[in-house]
Amino acid sequence: MFKPGKSRSDAAATDTYIGPGSAFEGRLESDGSIRIEGRVTGSVNSKGDVSIGDTGVVEADITARNIVIAGTVKGNVQATEKLTIKPKGTLTGDILTALLEINEGARYEGTSRMMPAAGAASEQGRDEQGRNGEKKSAQKPDGEKRQEQARAQEQQRQEKRTG
Repeated sequence: MFKPGKSRSDAAATDTYIGPGSAFEGRLESDGSIRIEGRVTGSVNSKGDVSIGDTGVVEADITARNIVIAGTVKGNVQATEKLTIKPKGTLTGDILTALLEINEGARYEGTSRMMPAAGAASEQGRDEQGRNGEKKSAQKPDGEKRQEQARAQEQQRQEKRTG
């Protein structure tokens, strides 16, 4: 059932397994982790992690804590913590995630939106949005601001000396 080189702990960490040569059509839901090496069509929802193996082909929207794509996915994905697209992975669809990792060689076509990390404090969420709920423009860290101010002051001094 499992490929050589996979440890029993890897197998134990997977609650639902769709193996190579298997097909599932419909709504796949799990409180635990899901590994897909076969074909899935419909929707995939997990409170745990979803992993699409090298031989996995998914035509579905996926919602999970962490999503790893090494196979092919056509559909929108939402990872509350992290989405990873491995070197041979392909994703055609939109992304909503807190952290995004696209490895060299991976293929991705769609739009992506970032959300606050699942463990982020509510204060941080308020800082990122204005009082009326509109997203504020990204601000530079204090170090970058100070460097820009110092450069501007130096430029003004240079202009006074030459002018």
